[in-house]
Amino acid sequence: MKALAVLPDGNTIDHVRWLALWNPEVAWKVVGVGPDCQHEPMEWADAIECLDCDWKEIRNYPQEPNPIQLSTFCNYEQACVDLRSPLLRYWFHVHIEEIAEGMHKLLNVVQEWIGDADALVTWGERGWYNELAIHEAERQGKPVCRLERATFPGMFVADGTGLEQSRCDLSRCHDVCWSGTPWDRVGFSGISPRTALDRWLSVAPWQNIASQPRTTIGMAKQATDNKPSVFVPLQVSVDTNMIFRTDAIRNNYGLLEYVRTAYPDHQIIVKKHPGDGFTSDEVLMAYCDAHGMALVNMATHSLLQCVDKVVSINSQVIIEAWMHGLRPEILGQPAFDLPDEEDKDALLYTLRFAYYIEPWQFTERLKRIVGR
Repeated sequence: MKALAVLPDGNTIDHVRWLALWNPEVAWKVVGVGPDCQHEPMEWADAIECLDCDWKEIRNYPQEPNPIQLSTFCNYEQACVDLRSPLLRYWFHVHIEEIAEGMHKLLNVVQEWIGDADALVTWGERGWYNELAIHEAERQGKPVCRLERATFPGMFVADGTGLEQSRCDLSRCHDVCWSGTPWDRVGFSGISPRTALDRWLSVAPWQNIASQPRTTIGMAKQATDNKPSVFVPLQVSVDTNMIFRTDAIRNNYGLLEYVRTAYPDHQIIVKKHPGDGFTSDEVLMAYCDAHGMALVNMATHSLLQCVDKVVSINSQVIIEAWMHGLRPEILGQPAFDLPDEEDKDALLYTLRFAYYIEPWQFTERLKRIVGR
């Protein structure tokens, strides 16, 4: 198998390097977009081309809407330019000239390398580099595998249709998973799906507890103030889920406004996303103080064992809430949900054992996407 990977930065290269080590059957050529890509060890790839494009930066004021019409491949970048929220302190600023130069470089290398590849592999979906590479691959009849990290530690999403705008392999995978497929195909021959799920759920909440702030259940209960409680996990404002898979409520500010109106008699517990470098801590704290909300930095799994409700737009905390038997109010359109599937335990099984993959399963999934 030969894969051409388009990867935005060095951090992503490190993730795919891990997959490459577990899947020696796959030969890689890699296009690194950001400048830091050239510093990463690339002994696992047959070839590497670094575009050296510094197409965006973070500033502490919003970018004025750009009068230059961005390319149709730049819907995500344009959405970041248009972001406005009272809670934000930092914004992405995009450089039109860098993007234009990067597109030219990327198109040249993709056209040169894609003919020898069995598939294009991208990370995430909606940046200009992915949109352009996917367009060119599909134009030449090459399948696309879109990679992302999964909710569960050490696992990945490898999807052949996409994770945005209602395009996703999850529904088909769920139908196959619950239509009499032999369970030995996912490693559980002789064990019922329910038993496999129950065994996994008994240990899963503690898998990543050490990486979160130390929080006992007693400490989490104190945050509820002995009242009916609702937990509101915030999200990174520039995440593609927040850009492309929202409904009427499109940002963290709108989420908080909704919750304080819909749950006036509840203790509202708010947690900022640990990877959110855009929201102002001071403004968020002032907002929570003004409306009697508790802003906490506690372990999510401890909180989920103490609260009565969870309200979220698209946060993967929704999956963690399902693991604890809660049924969150979902205000967006998360790619990991099937709204018509009321049995969320069955959906959890599909996510954990049939849709998300372990690193060593990547070759098998890529073969399925390619059609081999």
